[in-house]
Amino acid sequence: MIVGAECAEDVVAAVRCAREAGLPVAVQATGHGLSAVTDGGLLISTRRMAGVRVDAAAGTARVEAGAVWGQVVEAAAPHGLAPLNGSSAGVGVISYTLGGGVGVLARTYGFAADRVRSVDLVTADARLRHITADRDRPPGRPLCAAAAVATGGRSE
Repeated sequence: MIVGAECAEDVVAAVRCAREAGLPVAVQATGHGLSAVTDGGLLISTRRMAGVRVDAAAGTARVEAGAVWGQVVEAAAPHGLAPLNGSSAGVGVISYTLGGGVGVLARTYGFAADRVRSVDLVTADARLRHITADRDRPPGRPLCAAAAVATGGRSE
């Protein structure tokens, strides 16, 4: 079964249904790189969640789970900003960043994962959580480590 999520509430509903039915869940952010086998389970596709908003004054971007770097570059460029992206415009922002985010600007500005200020995520118990760098980041670790802990992953 496949759910094409258009918003976080769709993801919450899909996780809740899968949990109630005892189905395994996998997430596919942008259309490639399937993270787990979904035979007999539920695949949540977030590729429809592709919104990007740039706050030029703060020098930040808010991206949805299905956004790709080309969209962020396009939204940031008119403001004279450049994201800490990799070399391919078609790579998903979330997957790249959670993987560390080592791009061409990393030597000067650090890894993309080190610049994450907040993450909205859905946990396995179908709760929408807002994780922030100020409140939830483990000492000396990127916020992505807090996101891994919140979802039951390892933060090592």
